[in-house]
Amino acid sequence: IYLWNYSTKYNVRHLPDVPNFTPKAIGSYYKRMFKYSFGTVLEAESDYWFFGHLNFYVFSKVMWDHTTDVEQLLDEYRTLMFGKGAAPMKEVMEDLERHWLKNIVGNTVETSVGPASAPPSEHKLWNTIYSPAEIKRINALFDKAVQLAGKDKDAVESIKFFRTALWKPTEEAAVSYFRKAAAVEHWKSD
Repeated sequence: IYLWNYSTKYNVRHLPDVPNFTPKAIGSYYKRMFKYSFGTVLEAESDYWFFGHLNFYVFSKVMWDHTTDVEQLLDEYRTLMFGKGAAPMKEVMEDLERHWLKNIVGNTVETSVGPASAPPSEHKLWNTIYSPAEIKRINALFDKAVQLAGKDKDAVESIKFFRTALWKPTEEAAVSYFRKAAAVEHWKSD
């Protein structure tokens, strides 16, 4: 069969600034589908291109060679990009993928036209999934990665870029949500 898949944020447009980061899932899926397909297209649009850069990287590598070891490929990427800071960056990347796949788009409900994803409310997103404690924990992982990278200037700059391009939009969206939520508490009617 010919595959045309949408790993986009189409059904969760109301949740901007959250990465649809799924390189391991994409690699796993296309490796499994290799023997059934004669061609494929992957659409993975997002509000920020960088959110999906590894989705496309892994997809391209697996399409080039379906025997690609995705875990090894991602380990190589992290080692080359982050040097000695690779271990905490692996945890960051796995957390982002888990949150997207399991906590954000992983809730499927049956509708009259078939199964559909039921993404979380903004309240659940910012109070449970990317709660203040979770944001603090992920920030600590970035800090640890910079510390471990030490004097490796290229690795430190890569970690800082990754943090700015992939994580900062999410962090800023959380701040914005809590600012708006606090403002609503002050609304009164006489």
